[in-house]
Amino acid sequence: MVILKKLGSCLLIFLEDYFIVYNEEETSQKIVQVPGPQVDPEVSKSMEEVLKPENKIITSVCTSRDAEFLTIILQNRQLVIYDSNFNLVSNILSKRAVSKAMFTKHNDVLIADKTGDVYLYKFKDKSEPTLLLGHLSMLLDITMSACGKYVITCDRDEKIRVSCYPNAYNIVSYCLGHKEFVSHVVISNDVLISASGDGTIRFWDFLNGTEISMLNTNDYVDNKSVVEKFRKEMDAEKVAIDALPIVDIQVFGNIIAVTLLGYHGIQLYCVNKCNEQVNIKFLQNLKITPEILTFTLNHELLIFTETSLLKYKYDKDRFVEATSISINELFANYKVSSCNEILNINSKISALYKRKFDNVQEYLERKKLRLENKI
Repeated sequence: MVILKKLGSCLLIFLEDYFIVYNEEETSQKIVQVPGPQVDPEVSKSMEEVLKPENKIITSVCTSRDAEFLTIILQNRQLVIYDSNFNLVSNILSKRAVSKAMFTKHNDVLIADKTGDVYLYKFKDKSEPTLLLGHLSMLLDITMSACGKYVITCDRDEKIRVSCYPNAYNIVSYCLGHKEFVSHVVISNDVLISASGDGTIRFWDFLNGTEISMLNTNDYVDNKSVVEKFRKEMDAEKVAIDALPIVDIQVFGNIIAVTLLGYHGIQLYCVNKCNEQVNIKFLQNLKITPEILTFTLNHELLIFTETSLLKYKYDKDRFVEATSISINELFANYKVSSCNEILNINSKISALYKRKFDNVQEYLERKKLRLENKI
């Protein structure tokens, strides 16, 4: 899996179990290898399976608001924290698989796991993570309000929950409206923005749990055959879908960048809040070849493909290409094998859709056999 992050003047590129720190100002680079887990000698057999070397893969990354800390989540349940100089601060194993993590206002870490629980980890105190709140479904993302008083979580069951922090047992509201799993939540200008497997982006007054506006990204897919292809694939798995799911959404200022499953490009929107209304303007479909591995949006749009690192600048309601750097040229000293292996996102995302099983027919057949045996 490939992940891009900006940290100050550095561009961080996460690949497998290491990351490359590229300083754009000094045009220097270095590689940081994520250490292995600190394992208890009496580890269980199930944990031994999780800790196999092939599971030491970076799956999620987050940075603190003040850019002082960096947290890395790995598939083997590792949670690793670095400071801004990339010195190791903490290296722990979570009891359960982690979906996402984020920093609070005071640089503690909130850990959202795949069983539906959120833990508070005060790594500076070297204390054990403590349970903060829980869902009845797999958590997919977590964020926090700018004031630090509210934590927002979303899950596979279409729910968005707004809780007080740190007293998360006080639930402020639920934001309900998505038809499929909610994969992303982000707050911008005091508006909660959510993205879902139903292909929509929704804008919320999260304190009241009311929807302000809604955008269907599939309305701007110019190649409808992509939607039809995905629909047929999911039909084979007995899942009825109407739209391409959102793979990633990033927000910077009033610009939103979105990628959809199977769609080779990035959709770009401009969003403006006026009083209690949200005005959405479609900017462009940015077609990219070869396939996009990952991207990041800040003062510029950086796109990582199999062959190039593309940089786009925003100019007059359009993103225009500024530079294109060869991956082989940029990272000549490193073996960037992940660039040749596109993550199979299809299987991961399609697994989030709920299946319908016809167990009634099986029951009726068993009942028929019992009746026949009695005769």
